[in-house]
Amino acid sequence: MKDLVWVGIRESEIKYCNFIDDSIVLFGSNPHSFRIQFKKNVDHNNKENFSLLDRFYDNIVLKAVKDNPNVKFMYYSQIYSYESMKKLGLLDSVLCLNNQDLIKFINDKFKIKEFLKIHVPILDYVLFKGKDIKFTNLKESYNHDSFVIQSKEGSGGSGTIILDEENHKSLKFNNDEIYMVTKYCKNNIPINIHLLISENDITLLPISIQIIEKINNKLAYKGCDFIACKKM
Repeated sequence: MKDLVWVGIRESEIKYCNFIDDSIVLFGSNPHSFRIQFKKNVDHNNKENFSLLDRFYDNIVLKAVKDNPNVKFMYYSQIYSYESMKKLGLLDSVLCLNNQDLIKFINDKFKIKEFLKIHVPILDYVLFKGKDIKFTNLKESYNHDSFVIQSKEGSGGSGTIILDEENHKSLKFNNDEIYMVTKYCKNNIPINIHLLISENDITLLPISIQIIEKINNKLAYKGCDFIACKKM
């Protein structure tokens, strides 16, 4: 491999990054993608696949270091880079890493909600253990017919579930895991914005509307629409 390698999910993440030499991804056309090596796709949000994906990434990273001891890596997920590269003893080979405590804080939906509610209006929420989430109780207590259930961590829709009259008998939650429960707001327009935060400056990128699709009772993030947002 070359001098700077991207470790991520999709090859398209670096489509316009001409300073990156190579990539290790799940979905892509290069020889280091999971799709090419195993001739199939993989659900990277399914916990049952995590061990397989860990071995996939670790093996190619180690081969890259063997081929080029000076190689450096940039990660799509900084949380994962800490976990993986510490284990391999290669954390010094990772570029653009933020403080680990900061990354853990940002990755925690519960802590972020607590932080944001001091500054901006947010939906009311309640924390429940999985074994205590009962649709009939929620419906009676909050006079609402559908709810969003979120785990502490997750992105792109992973860990975000709709609970309603139709599916409540079939959904299962981990008994002792803590979940955040909010009322589901129908016909809502979810606004998306990205910030580039550096030591001395904060740059706001254009706002967009999140494209969200309900798939298997989960709210899956499918991208964002900048044009529709401009027309609002």
